[in-house]
Amino acid sequence: MPSLFDGLTSIGVDETGHGKGHTCITVVVDHERSRGIWARDGHGKDVFDLFLRRLTPERRARQGPQTPVEPVG
Repeated sequence: MPSLFDGLTSIGVDETGHGKGHTCITVVVDHERSRGIWARDGHGKDVFDLFLRRLTPERRARQGPQTPVEPVG
């Protein structure tokens, strides 16, 4: 079975909260295919690092140098 990460070239990451206590979720989408590929309760760098660890070393190497991410909006 192919992985949702196969052919991944461009992603979007969003963190959103809901309710008074702001229960948060982090969602990663594949921009090329317009579909969600990963989601996890929580927010911040530690949660996003969980996504990055799902990538194989070969996939991480293809991502090139890491560029700091700036929030939008």
